[in-house]
Amino acid sequence: MKKAITVSCGGEVFGFFMEDVKEVVNCPRIFPVPKAPEYVKGIANLRGECLPIVSLARLLWDKDEEGEKVLISKIENEIVGFLVAEVERIIEVREEDLRDASALGKDVNKRYISKVYSEDGNLVAFLNVKRLAGLGTKRGERRKRTAGTPAGEGVTLETEGDATAGISVLIFRVRGDLYGVAVSEVKEIVEYPEKLVPVPSAPPYLLGMFSIRGRVIPLISIGCFLGLQSETTSRGRVIILQKGGTEVGLEADSANEIRKVKQEDIIPPPGCLDSQHEKILQGIIKLEGGKRLVHFLDPQPFVELHGVTPEEGVKGEEMRSKEHEQKRMFVWFSLGTDPLALPIEVVKEAVNAEQIIPVPKAPEFVQGVMNLRGEVLPIISLAKLLELDIDPKECRRVIVTQLGETEAGLLVKEIKGILRVSQEDISPLGEVAREAAQAFSGAIKRQEGLILIINIEALLSKAQREELRMLKGEEDGKRKDQGSGG
Repeated sequence: MKKAITVSCGGEVFGFFMEDVKEVVNCPRIFPVPKAPEYVKGIANLRGECLPIVSLARLLWDKDEEGEKVLISKIENEIVGFLVAEVERIIEVREEDLRDASALGKDVNKRYISKVYSEDGNLVAFLNVKRLAGLGTKRGERRKRTAGTPAGEGVTLETEGDATAGISVLIFRVRGDLYGVAVSEVKEIVEYPEKLVPVPSAPPYLLGMFSIRGRVIPLISIGCFLGLQSETTSRGRVIILQKGGTEVGLEADSANEIRKVKQEDIIPPPGCLDSQHEKILQGIIKLEGGKRLVHFLDPQPFVELHGVTPEEGVKGEEMRSKEHEQKRMFVWFSLGTDPLALPIEVVKEAVNAEQIIPVPKAPEFVQGVMNLRGEVLPIISLAKLLELDIDPKECRRVIVTQLGETEAGLLVKEIKGILRVSQEDISPLGEVAREAAQAFSGAIKRQEGLILIINIEALLSKAQREELRMLKGEEDGKRKDQGSGG
C-alpha cells in the first residue's frame, strides 16, 4: 500500500504520493521575485530555509488562486513549495490499482502526471513533483553557472586597498551638517527605534539604549556631544558602528550617500577646533572641489564613550577580524515595496539623482544620462530591467556600479542602509526560479523577511552592455564637441 494526499487546485482534485511530500504548512509570507515565471509566486523563508513557491493553479490552469496550504517537497536536494487551495485528505492506494497517464485519454495534457488512480468511479491524477518543479536534464549544467556562486564574484572593481581608488565612505546628515564614516566600520543602518530605555546618570549625548535582534545598543547624539543646541532630536535613522567587538548607534537625520574618497581629498582637522571636535574627527573630506565639506568621523572615541577599555578593545578587534572573514557587506535599497541588495564590492558610490537628461533613441532600459562631477553617467532604470511597474519619478537615488566596460548608475527609490551578514544567512534561489536566477544570485534571510541579491554580472545581456557602451561613447563625444565649440 502507498500513502497519498489529495489536494484541490483550480477547482480540480489532484494527488501527491506521501514519499514526495516532506510536510504541509500554512501559506507563509511570500516575497515576489521579479522576472520569475508567472507560476513562481516568489520565495519564502521557512525555518531558515529559503524556498521557491510554485502556484499549481497558475502552472496547470493558468489561473490566479489564493492558496491556503503549501506542500513542501525535497527534489534532488532542493526544497520546493507547491501552493494549493486546500488539502483534502490522506488515502491509501494499492500499487496494482495505479495506472499510467494514458488512462486519461488523448485530449489531456499528461506532462505533469505520473499515475492515475480510480476511486469510486472517479479518477485521481497523481502529479510528478520533479516535472512540476521544471528540473530538467540541463539542471547540473545550470547549477554550475548559478548555484553557490557568491554575488559579484569575478567582477573587477576598485578596492579599498587601492591607493588610487580611496576608501568607501557613508555620508549622513545631522542637523544640517554632513558627517562621514568608513563603510568598513558600519555594521548596518536601521530605522530610529520606537522605544529607548533611559540610562540613569548618563551624559546628555547618550540618548538611551535600544534592542535590535537580541542586541542592546547605546544611542549617541553627535549634536549633543558637540554641544549643538536643538529643541528636538532626530527621528530619522541610526548608524550602527562596530569597533573592537562593540556596537554603538549614531543618531542621523538621513543616510543615503556612499562615496569613494581619495586620500588626497581628506585634509587634517583645523587646529582651531574645540576638544570635542578633535576627539571624534579624523579629518575633513572635500567633495566637489571643496563645495561640500564632510566631517570624517573616527568610530573609536564613540566606542570609548561607551566604556570599552583598551584591553577589551584589543580582544574585540581580534573578534572583529575573525567576524569579517565570515561576513559579507551589502548595500540595501528599495525599488517599489520590495527590498533588494547589491554586494558592497560592486558599488562605487550612491548619490542623489540630479537632473537626468533623456537621450533620443536610447535603449528602453536607459532612463537618460546625468552629469556626475563632469563625467557623463548613463542612468539605467532598474525597474524596467526587472519588469516592475514603478513610476520613475519615485526613484531619486542612483547607485553607481560597473556594467561590463561601462560605468553606469542604477536608478532606485531609496537607499535603506548597509547590511553585514554571515554567509549562512545567504541562500541561493534554487532552480525552480531559474529565469530569475539570471538576475539574482540569492537572498539574504532576516527576521523581517527576505532581501533579494542582484547579480550585477547577469543584470544586462551582452547585447545590452554593447548598447550601453555605444551610448556612453556617443554622449562623451557630444560633450567634447559642445566644449570645443564653446
